[in-house]
Amino acid sequence: MRFNHLALAAGAAIAVGSAAPIVQAFPIFTVPVGNSSFEANDESNSPYASPALDVWTKAPVPQYLIDQVQAYLEGLGDPNAAIEAPAIAAGQFDQAVGTFNAVGSITPGHNGNGSPTTGFQGLNGAYMFPTPGNGISQDTGIGAINANYQVGALYQLTVAVNGGGNMDLNVPLDISLYYLDNSNVPTVIPGAMVEALNQNAPGNAISFLTDYSVNLPEVQSTDAWANRPIGVQIYSPYALAVNGVGYWDIDNVRLAAVPEPTTVLLLSMVAAGAGLRRRRRA
Repeated sequence: MRFNHLALAAGAAIAVGSAAPIVQAFPIFTVPVGNSSFEANDESNSPYASPALDVWTKAPVPQYLIDQVQAYLEGLGDPNAAIEAPAIAAGQFDQAVGTFNAVGSITPGHNGNGSPTTGFQGLNGAYMFPTPGNGISQDTGIGAINANYQVGALYQLTVAVNGGGNMDLNVPLDISLYYLDNSNVPTVIPGAMVEALNQNAPGNAISFLTDYSVNLPEVQSTDAWANRPIGVQIYSPYALAVNGVGYWDIDNVRLAAVPEPTTVLLLSMVAAGAGLRRRRRA
């Protein structure tokens, strides 16, 4: 599991994520995120959404959903309700997050005017219902991040999101950084989380996505996450929107890092040396 109900890491509190950029005085490096703009599952020629979602791990089926399905089957007099409920619930929950074509001419319902929604990167995006416990994550594995938190480095995670359908205003979506401990247990880093808030009034089409960022201060050698695998999580902590289920549109997941001072110094020396050689040739 990779999700928000896991215990937070012990240690000193870290500044809450915000939209503020990483300090620009040092070079910024991109940490590749697998299927970051959800292009791996090509829905560009389809008007339909798909539960397919490569690289990312979906949240496990919450027990409350299994219980609801079992109660429904029992109400129908099904003697095998307890046996059948988990598989039925899993099938339903699998549909709660996936990919779709984000080009306006194919899916005009997302923007209402046939033009692309501002903020998407590429042709596809991810959708996520605001169902409690719904979410996606990635850390290690084929095509995933596969990188560790480096001592002395600062990190910034940015995700473009907005809500649609009949979702209420200010319904939250949690975006966070986590790490895998020595037992490979995923643990959200304290304070390394930001709540994206739906800015789209119920019933309006989605015409834009908004960037939300989580900023992780310099990693210390004493931090529990130092030199441990990096994890990214997008998670719905909230109950269903009052005016209907609605949905989140999600795209363009980016992870940036400012390296430790030693690396910055070495890079600066290399750059200075290259500049000196060019001047000598001139």
